[in-house]
Amino acid sequence: MRVRPLLHGSLAFVAGIALLETLSLGSGTMLFGRGFLARTREARARLSSAGLDAPGDAEVPSSLRPYVLHPYLGFVGDAEGTAGPVVNSKARLVPTELGFFRRRDAAAAKSADPIRIGIFGGSVAFQFGLWADDVLAEAVAASAAAAGREVVVETYALPGHKQPQQLFTLLYLLVLGRRLDVVVNLDGFNELALPVSENLAQGSAAIYPRSWSLLAATSASAALREAAADRSADAALRRMLARTFSAPVLRQSPTAALLWKLLDDALATRIADLDSAAGATLNDGIPAALRGPTSAVRPADDPLPELARLWRQSSLLMQQICRANGIAYVHALQPNQYVPDSKPLAPSELASAFRPDHPYRALVERGYPLLVEQGRVLAESGVRFVDLTMVFANERKPVYVDDCCHFGMRGRLLLAPPVAAAISAALAR
Repeated sequence: MRVRPLLHGSLAFVAGIALLETLSLGSGTMLFGRGFLARTREARARLSSAGLDAPGDAEVPSSLRPYVLHPYLGFVGDAEGTAGPVVNSKARLVPTELGFFRRRDAAAAKSADPIRIGIFGGSVAFQFGLWADDVLAEAVAASAAAAGREVVVETYALPGHKQPQQLFTLLYLLVLGRRLDVVVNLDGFNELALPVSENLAQGSAAIYPRSWSLLAATSASAALREAAADRSADAALRRMLARTFSAPVLRQSPTAALLWKLLDDALATRIADLDSAAGATLNDGIPAALRGPTSAVRPADDPLPELARLWRQSSLLMQQICRANGIAYVHALQPNQYVPDSKPLAPSELASAFRPDHPYRALVERGYPLLVEQGRVLAESGVRFVDLTMVFANERKPVYVDDCCHFGMRGRLLLAPPVAAAISAALAR
């Protein structure tokens, strides 16, 4: 007789679970759009594996711990340190004596007089120079302009670098007697995003290196140390939740997907709030020496036109220095997923590489047209300028790997041909 109540209870339990799953799927679709379940699965998979098996695909940690202060360049890699600037890359990369990085397995030049190409810029240039160097070198070597000479790619970009750090890096290398035949400056995003989201928010000059007041402070306050610890803990919790909810039992569940999405969004918001609070703490207490010239703290009510001008002026000076030293110069404006209509985003990109409310989106949408216009001015001034903002316009497969600006190896391979063509044209002059 007890079998029937048990059967009824089991059926009621199954029906309740089915109803809950149906309601969760409907709620998730209503809140986050169609395809919600598939996108959250892809986002969890990417977040849970970030830094584990995608060397070169993640940005430098915001703490800048792998870096040391440099008297001319702001910051460089720690030549005596063991931490790589990209998650899970420390086994693949080694710092040079100047504080830049090379692949551990990179081969030395075989000939006595190779064509040396220097890659300058931020993290996108850093990843391009280190992980697509062989492809770029082969493409340039195959051109008539190379005249049969070996081509070697050297990376002088660093995650977080922005103009005028590329300009000063070039000067520093030349003063030290380093020989370059070609300089490729791949940049644009950092010059807009980092001054606004970090420097100006922290009260330091936009032209200074990123988060200069935080990086250059001799000792962080207790509040900043506590905020940094909380941020690190929240980031670790995000990864742990993504892995937990990616387990086979939970991976297909709409209820689990909805719960994870709400928790993950809350943690992402908290991390953003901690970053803002750290900036406010710095703004209240940093000395004038770390803030920079008062007139440079906030160039205008809208800083983007001035930032675009600084970007153009830095590039023009790099071109003039290169010309004076017999070096070919190529300036490329890097692509970004927030440039309207620049790429048909794949479902995985929509899930993990595009945030409609991301602060970077507004900066790119307002700032990139200014960079494109300044690029035209550079071209009219004799700079070999290449606008790569639409280089992924016909690529439907996933390229972007985070909601900032970075792309994986597919993107780098798509970037290599137009960059190689510009280099070959510059060498042929």
